[in-house]
Amino acid sequence: MDLLVLGADGLDPRVTRYLIQKGRLETISTLTDTGEGELDGMASRRGFQSVPHTGPAWLTIYTGQTEREHGLTKGGWVQGDSVFTDYYDETVFEELVNAGRRVGVAFMANTYPAHIETDDGSWMISGYPSTGDRDRIVDPPSLVEYLPDDYESLQAKHLVNSGDDSRNAVGTIAPVEAWIAADRRKRREVLRPILEENPVDVLFYGTQITDIMGHRCKPFPYYTTGIGERIAGFINDLFGTTLQPPRLNSMAWNAEFRRAYEYIDSLLNWFIETCDPDRILLLSDHGYGLDGKDHAFVGTSMVCGDISRPECTIEVKDCILEALISDASGGGEKSVDDPLTGEERDEIEEQLGALGYTD
Repeated sequence: MDLLVLGADGLDPRVTRYLIQKGRLETISTLTDTGEGELDGMASRRGFQSVPHTGPAWLTIYTGQTEREHGLTKGGWVQGDSVFTDYYDETVFEELVNAGRRVGVAFMANTYPAHIETDDGSWMISGYPSTGDRDRIVDPPSLVEYLPDDYESLQAKHLVNSGDDSRNAVGTIAPVEAWIAADRRKRREVLRPILEENPVDVLFYGTQITDIMGHRCKPFPYYTTGIGERIAGFINDLFGTTLQPPRLNSMAWNAEFRRAYEYIDSLLNWFIETCDPDRILLLSDHGYGLDGKDHAFVGTSMVCGDISRPECTIEVKDCILEALISDASGGGEKSVDDPLTGEERDEIEEQLGALGYTD
């Protein structure tokens, strides 16, 4: 396999680094400690919304276009509102297939309904959100035979509407172990048999577990920061001060949230052992606030092998194409102009700098 792209929705670089330091991410730690892997923050582009949204961010990753260019500026990927087929011709999948690469796309976010040119053996299975309409989940249609009878129960749409834990749940999001069990089944019962009969040069694999646990979990210990804020508010009201209390809790200390990150690490190890890719790109569309309130503007990217590390979602497509597609003259890698204006790059640097990712 030339390249593995592991898309982990909502994987936050600060949490990732913290868990590396605590020895909980053995695979990622080994790759970065040996110098084989490079990991850092990756800016998530935004439109007019106050936080980065999944739909626009992943579409920017796939197309290399800003939100103003591709037109999806807010919200997720609501069925009937935006569909993957409307944008396919601009995606990295289409360009790789046109360059003669066999591409497999499994469970990547916002790829519904599934669509890919299949003449060379490429294939796609839709990721979140998707429906129970099996004919629209897969391309080519023959992949339906790989889906287990209860496949709907393994999809994110089912898992965000099932299970309840009054101690730690938001709505009816299933606990982390249910998500892990579903992901393992999809890999072992669906992905692995497909790869054995339909090997690919480039594999994209997506999971929402780190993002969805951010929505499900609360920072631990839960009440400490709230108490601090109340005390600070009382003092500010009494004396007219602007005291800001320190954050005394963190999403990184929540056991269930941490388990999601540990699973991403084990997932990466599984792919290394199973597929032995020459290059690896681990990335997220955005990060997650340590206070558990919402998405954060800086996500994560890590690369291994001969591929440049993207510092912004806009750069992902070009980094992949530069690594895998030679130019027409055959004299080296594809040359791609910087897609960012000076103003846009300054904005990204400001986002990274504000969070301590640049000097």
